[in-house]
Amino acid sequence: DYVGLFSAYMGPGRDEGLGFMAPQMYENTDEKINTLYANGLKLMYIAIGRFDFLYAPNTAFRAKLDAAGHPYTYLETDGGHIWKNWRLYLCDFTQKLFK
Repeated sequence: DYVGLFSAYMGPGRDEGLGFMAPQMYENTDEKINTLYANGLKLMYIAIGRFDFLYAPNTAFRAKLDAAGHPYTYLETDGGHIWKNWRLYLCDFTQKLFK
């Protein structure tokens, strides 16, 4: 019921040099997302750094959620795809669980 995306790749399921093991995970994503929300998703948490190389796919994913009217919590920080950010995101995310 809780989804936390920390600098997540939210694009098509093809290997772009990022080493995808299961591209089928990215099939029918709109249907999967709608099912999550229909089944009572309590929190969709998205966090990313402004200079993360995955910033653009995350922006597109948020636009998709906005278009569908799906609520989410968003945190944008300085920096990029780094451990410092993920520790911050984990701390913030866990405080929102089970509320």
